[in-house]
Amino acid sequence: MPASYQRGVTLEANLVYFIQLLRRLGLRISTAETLTALEALQEIPLDREGMVRAALQAALVKDGARVALFHQAWAHFFHPDGEQEAGSGPQLSPAGNSPPETPEPEQELLFRGRPLELPASAREIYRQLTPEIRERLQQFVRASEAGAPDDERFRPLMASLVSGQLNYWGRQLAEEQALVDPWQGTEMDASLAQIVAAADQDTGLLWADLKELARADPELVIRVIRRLVRRLAGVLARRYHPTRKKRVISWRPSIRRNLQYGGLPLRLIYRARRVKKPRLLLLADVSGSMARYAAFVMEFIYGLGQVVGGVEAFVFAEDFQRVTPLLDKKLGPVELQDSLMSATPTWGAGTRLDLALAGILKDYPALFQKNTVIVIISDTKTLQVPAAAAALKAWRRRVKDILWLNTLRREEWGRWQSVAALRPYCRMFPCRSLGQLEIILREYL
Repeated sequence: MPASYQRGVTLEANLVYFIQLLRRLGLRISTAETLTALEALQEIPLDREGMVRAALQAALVKDGARVALFHQAWAHFFHPDGEQEAGSGPQLSPAGNSPPETPEPEQELLFRGRPLELPASAREIYRQLTPEIRERLQQFVRASEAGAPDDERFRPLMASLVSGQLNYWGRQLAEEQALVDPWQGTEMDASLAQIVAAADQDTGLLWADLKELARADPELVIRVIRRLVRRLAGVLARRYHPTRKKRVISWRPSIRRNLQYGGLPLRLIYRARRVKKPRLLLLADVSGSMARYAAFVMEFIYGLGQVVGGVEAFVFAEDFQRVTPLLDKKLGPVELQDSLMSATPTWGAGTRLDLALAGILKDYPALFQKNTVIVIISDTKTLQVPAAAAALKAWRRRVKDILWLNTLRREEWGRWQSVAALRPYCRMFPCRSLGQLEIILREYL
């Protein structure tokens, strides 16, 4: 993380931590939107909480279904001890903590005694840089000044060069921020739990741990899962997909991308018709290590079979079992669970992923096509890890994509050899809640 981020001290720090909390709750917030939110805060009085909240909501929330979650997160983050007195603003810069002196590019990036005219986003990136990188930029400006012609027309070119370097460092900071969660561990988990507990019933269920679904109302679980699966069905049925070929202009992402150029359409994004709708193959782990997630696996298989047609589904433990015929019968959730458990003798036993992968490929080769998308639900804990990795590699060569929904916490991945062995042959995502599942389906299918 940039050295200037100090939690609880600067406005920028508190905004970044708040956005990290929103991201963990499933809101899609890019670095550009973070900078937009910061620019908005610089234009309004920070002692007017309603205006601050409205500005951040406009900049960060793109889905009407997330507005309630945003307000719950706001109340928890900025009012942890309850409601403040009327008229007091959110503690973006808490009382009693004087923010450290922030480096200003107008004072440090001088070209012939005058500050360079840099865009607001570039100035914000400069403030986040380490002293060593700022000094290198200053040396670059001084060296350029010494060798530049004595002509004021060179100033815009110099500003463009410096902005380009700052954009590069902005991308580096964004990658670093993605790799290092600035607010992690029990504190973040506790905050998420409190926000979810205060949310409405559907939202709370959406972000509850998957292992808790067995205690929830089955009808409510099915309703939420059906909504997620309908989203998946809609994504798979889209007539257009992004492409680099110049076909049809995709206006919404084009407008978003060109905001950095003042709205001028300099870089367009195109879309093309899908050649063929992908087919879906689901492989669910029902071994002993996944027993606490059995309710989620059952409800997901049930919801998928009810909403998406033509799905091939398998379950596996020490052996595998094709359960597609059970989905075709349109059974209720309880009947489906009983049928699945009776049809799978090894339910709750050990895990032999290698045998399942090799057996499915041998017995059902016609399922593996260039438009097949594989969805695997498992914690990767299996015997014969090298053989399982080799079998997964064979699958990967034959299909369009493999998405692995891993119920292990991401911080635990490094402790399991199976994760390191299987991850190169699939796209693996942590999936411990229905909310995380929704993000995966929305972003990667």
